[in-house]
Amino acid sequence: MSADAATTMKLGHVDVLVVGAGISGIGMACHLKRRQPDRTFAIVDSRDSIGGTWDLFRYPGIRSDSDLHTFGFEFKPWTRDNAIANGDEILDYLHETVAENDLARHLDLGHKVVRADFSSAEARWTVTLERASDGEQFDVTCGVLFSGAGYYDYARGHTPHFEGREDFRGQIVHPQLWPEDLDYTGKKVVIIGSGATAVTLLPALAEKAGHVTMLQRSPGYIVPIPRKDPIANSLRRLLPSPVAYRITRRININRMKLLYNLSQRYPKQIRRLIRKLNAMVLPKGYEVDTHFNPHYGPWDQRLCVVPDADMFKAISSGDASVVTDRIVRFTEGGILLASGEELAADIIVTATGFHILPFGGIALEVDGKPVDLPSRMVYKSMMVSGVPNFAFAMGYLNYSWTLKVDLVAEYLCRLLAHMDRHGYAAVTPHADDPTLTRRPFLEMESGWVGRSKDLYPQQGSHGPWTVDQSYAPDRVRLSKAPIEDSALRFTTGPGRLAVTGRMTTPTMIDVQGRPTRVRVEGDPASPPVLLLHGIGRSLEDWSPQYARLADTHRVIALDLPGSGFSARVPEPTTLEVLARGVLETLDTLGEGRPLHVIGNSLGGAVAMQLLALDPGRVASLVLVDSAGFGAKVALPLRLLALPVFGELMSRRTTRGGARMAERLIFADRTLATGARIEHAMDIAGQPDTSTVVLETTRALATVRGIKPEWRAQLTAAVAKHPRPTLVIWGDRDRIVPAVDLESAHRVFPHAETQLLTGVGHMPQLESPDDFAARVLAFLADAEPIPASKGRRGSAREEELDGQH
Repeated sequence: MSADAATTMKLGHVDVLVVGAGISGIGMACHLKRRQPDRTFAIVDSRDSIGGTWDLFRYPGIRSDSDLHTFGFEFKPWTRDNAIANGDEILDYLHETVAENDLARHLDLGHKVVRADFSSAEARWTVTLERASDGEQFDVTCGVLFSGAGYYDYARGHTPHFEGREDFRGQIVHPQLWPEDLDYTGKKVVIIGSGATAVTLLPALAEKAGHVTMLQRSPGYIVPIPRKDPIANSLRRLLPSPVAYRITRRININRMKLLYNLSQRYPKQIRRLIRKLNAMVLPKGYEVDTHFNPHYGPWDQRLCVVPDADMFKAISSGDASVVTDRIVRFTEGGILLASGEELAADIIVTATGFHILPFGGIALEVDGKPVDLPSRMVYKSMMVSGVPNFAFAMGYLNYSWTLKVDLVAEYLCRLLAHMDRHGYAAVTPHADDPTLTRRPFLEMESGWVGRSKDLYPQQGSHGPWTVDQSYAPDRVRLSKAPIEDSALRFTTGPGRLAVTGRMTTPTMIDVQGRPTRVRVEGDPASPPVLLLHGIGRSLEDWSPQYARLADTHRVIALDLPGSGFSARVPEPTTLEVLARGVLETLDTLGEGRPLHVIGNSLGGAVAMQLLALDPGRVASLVLVDSAGFGAKVALPLRLLALPVFGELMSRRTTRGGARMAERLIFADRTLATGARIEHAMDIAGQPDTSTVVLETTRALATVRGIKPEWRAQLTAAVAKHPRPTLVIWGDRDRIVPAVDLESAHRVFPHAETQLLTGVGHMPQLESPDDFAARVLAFLADAEPIPASKGRRGSAREEELDGQH
């Protein structure tokens, strides 16, 4: 990268590079933020603004052709009155999404992806970008490449050859390149085409033009629907917006499913119904069978919708008309038809479709060898056989586009979490089933589909290689089905155990034969900080703190044994077992210096156990809503000691069971950052968690409270090995109540205590800036302890203890 490029590009290496800042790319980025909050990503787009299709197309009347309660994102309710929305409303919605999810800092606009080469040896993509302003090319790298570029060729639309085009004395316009200064007031306009663009243009142009004619070679299905959804708007007035949105979304998904299924099962009856609807909104005696009676069955091509019957109203008023005929040639004054009629025109609009450009035209290579897309197959509609760490989103043809985008994004986040858990660096689909037969990627009679069949990978006859155009089966295989699949090959990457560097995404390491997940950030020479999470949780609980602490400290976090993605220690879990597992992990990482140990909830108790077990490894303690102080245990913690709750926890591998357990453990979850809590909940629901939670709880407490023998051991260790200590509590903690803060002084008489107002059990998530500021201020004053040359009970350790 040149110096000039470096000053204008924020992008270096990222975990995920998202190509396209339209609805697919923005949707993918939001899912990454919500489900993979610690993964780095960037969004690149060749255009200088976001929006994709909705920013590119500027023709009059541009609008959605499906309702925004299903075309909108699942995580952001559509709250406007129009269900069939205008282009500017959709663009506003996308800008709101970018702002609400803080995506602006991830955007690198004006940069086109030219080529991308995956290195199997390095397990990463090298991506060549071209800057739009000067054409300069440079390389960046990423772990995963995602195409949200759709299928349009943004540079040009599709216009077939028309004989005599050069003879026409008027203006010829393609909707994709609509001139901003085009004046069609009082003009005769002919629109060639009968698809969604044509039926959108007709009523919009008819408002100002002298007359508008839609010239079609053959009719299509056109269905009038209300622009405003009365059910959705009523629900929004009665219920909270997110609830109303979810209900409306489900109703409309089922409505689309019903219409599609009925069209496939009863095509004649649905054809008659649509014809009746057309006749009802057209003038009496209108030639419905000539202009609105397709030769194909309903949904063999996509149905076009017209809001509030606007197209039919324009025809009824005489401002517009439909002509069904074939073009012989363009003439000086219009278009000569096969019937002999000549249509007069001042402006001809060629709404004849678009050119297809798979994956934004990126030239894909694997280890320097070009990928021949038509020879490959698609896996679960979103990956390509033989191409590692690559995914794409192509929306539905018969449902709303974004329904598929949400499912693909959710699956990719699940896949990344699975790779984190097992320490994989690359995943590649392999279509080696000898019984597979090939079919076109898209199966529909539309012209643009036919033009694309030799450009895309193909789908297979069965299994994960089919391309479903139905939401229900896709939801099962993308949202719920296990990630493990014989068609996927996972590999580890180089230097995965190079622990002297940074592991800015969670990484699996081997700790005495036990897979353990860690995350390491910051300069290796900086003072080390160890982060310990709570019961049944994971290192995701510290997500906002990594960047805040890593500027001045070496930050180390891990999933405790038996939690998150770390395997349990074979013996029954106790605080000493957990603390010993932490020490073994530090030894594996080569971190022998005394650490500032920060523990939340159970992590605080483990931090104190570390002090008792090996005081020479502890420089200071920050105990956050810590277990181990109070004479009594809060209700949710008491529940953990009950065998019946152990049974509940054993069901946490299902999302429903996970949500139930989450509500019981974290009664104040509404205070915490929703995205991070949701992500941590998913990760915490591992099979070993139930046993470890039950064993840990019984080791720490009885139903009556903290075990006296553990408190006595802790008090003795603190008296013998005092360390600088900060105790932080949220005054709204309903798990380990804030009254326990008073008990902290009995164990740590020298401790500094701070009560955070309006905060619950997880201050590091709920108030990340304030929390980090308090911790960093404390660490700056905490006296560092030199590294111990020995281990437990060494002479050097006793010397250090004597100094304190």
